[in-house]
Amino acid sequence: MAEEKSAQEIIQTFEQLKQERSTWEDEYQEITEQIFPRRSVWTDNKGRASRSGGLIYDGTPISALNLLANGLVGYLVSPATRWFKLRPTQDELLQIRGARQWLEIVENLIYDEFNRSNFYEEIVEYFRDGGSIGIATIYVQEDIGRRMANYSCRHPKEIYIAEDRFGYIDTVFRRFFPTAKELEEEFGREALSDGVQNLCERSPYERVEIIHAVYPRKKRNPRKKGNRDMKFASAYVEGGSNHKIRERGYERLPYVVWRWSTNSDEVYGRGPGYDALVDVKRLNRLSRDMLKQSQMAVDPPLAVPEKMRGKVNWVPRGLNYYQNPNEVPVALNPGMQFQVGLDREQHMQQIIEKHFMTDFFLMLEQAPKEMTATEVMERQSEKAAVLGTVIGRISSEFLDPIIDITFDIAMKGKRLPPPPPEFAEAMYKTNGGIEIDYLGPLAQAQKKFHVTQGAQQSLNAVAPIMQINPQVADLINWDQLTMEILHAYGMPQKAIVDLRDVQKIRQQRAVQQAAAMQQQQAQQLIDKYPMDKQAPPDSPMEEIGNQLRDALKGGNGGAA
Repeated sequence: MAEEKSAQEIIQTFEQLKQERSTWEDEYQEITEQIFPRRSVWTDNKGRASRSGGLIYDGTPISALNLLANGLVGYLVSPATRWFKLRPTQDELLQIRGARQWLEIVENLIYDEFNRSNFYEEIVEYFRDGGSIGIATIYVQEDIGRRMANYSCRHPKEIYIAEDRFGYIDTVFRRFFPTAKELEEEFGREALSDGVQNLCERSPYERVEIIHAVYPRKKRNPRKKGNRDMKFASAYVEGGSNHKIRERGYERLPYVVWRWSTNSDEVYGRGPGYDALVDVKRLNRLSRDMLKQSQMAVDPPLAVPEKMRGKVNWVPRGLNYYQNPNEVPVALNPGMQFQVGLDREQHMQQIIEKHFMTDFFLMLEQAPKEMTATEVMERQSEKAAVLGTVIGRISSEFLDPIIDITFDIAMKGKRLPPPPPEFAEAMYKTNGGIEIDYLGPLAQAQKKFHVTQGAQQSLNAVAPIMQINPQVADLINWDQLTMEILHAYGMPQKAIVDLRDVQKIRQQRAVQQAAAMQQQQAQQLIDKYPMDKQAPPDSPMEEIGNQLRDALKGGNGGAA
């Protein structure tokens, strides 16, 4: 029997998760106030607008965060390029007839799912959340009416999470406040509690506290296909009345939660904004002081004689009458050192930009003019290698699951063709699957750095040995090495010739080369022994001449 928690049990679990996250909220709120003010409200505001960033005196942190988010989109998942491809876990499965074509068709259809949906609009906000506080969540569901997936980047204040024993997020509770009208449209009035049904009548736009709990089922029958036997339970509960509205299930976790980085004993993430917070606060304090000094320089304090109290006209073209030259208003000079403050301000701005890695995303703009394209690529590859851990986590916690969920939604909606039977059978027998290769500029830069650099260094090291002993080259699988380099540079699958066809091409070339060599040898003999020279009948020379004529006829396609 499938496990089913009561509404009260779900609320109790939520309270535990809420207590766990409460230790993070003060720091998250401070980070968003200073760096991402649109996300700065962490209380139960029920849809009210966020604060406008009144604590911010320098826009560098905000622009650095925006550049990080837009840079990650452009370098990882740009809508203008193909940023992933599918391949089987065993490369030999690509040799099955129809496998490559099916994978390319599926790739194109998944790209179409992303392009038709709101995916690219939502992931910019997603990367801003991850780049600021260090945790971001996107909820994926099927829009049945439009026949596509829908992606919704949720405010981090709504999300409460827990991990399994291996450190993977397997539990997500979301607390949000839809209107009574929205609940009626989604679940039907009969599924709601009496109190919310009354709201639907008298106050349909009043907001209601809802807990959406998604957690792994410990007891289920995996052979059954019903909602209540799926891997993850999904329950909606009214927070005020502890009324369960609906319970269903998912085979995959529909909330894709990505954390920039985590400590080994922590569940919630820390992002660049977390590390930059101290410097951001210093910069704002310094900028605030510089603003005061600028105001004093433009509108300085005055030393005014007592006799002129209330008579000073300190405005442009203002007239101040006096008799005694020593009794006039005088602007005070507090001896401000603007340059020292400006230098310190620029220094703090540079530190904050380094936290958000703006130098990587502005590499071409900041590169010296005398650098060659190869040098720029090498620098880009080195910086991409430094970002390896960050990109690895983005791939495992965000990109892999988002593609898997989109694949499932498209397959469930019958918008993807089934795999070729021979290919599906081979994957089943080998316990294989489909893996994802990322083709974005950042992923490619990493591959070029690790794959091509390793190959180049290895070949440079063994080149002197191959000159002494050419047989050493037999140790290298040149076909496999070339394939790795082609994949590292993002060569499309359809542009790579099937290995079986390559063997046929090589066999045909070998036959042609052998025929050409045979004809060349025959020609050399003819040049040495001209055929117009009469040989004695029945002599060995006559037999050689006949063989040469036959060889030339064969080499010329049988022509006389």
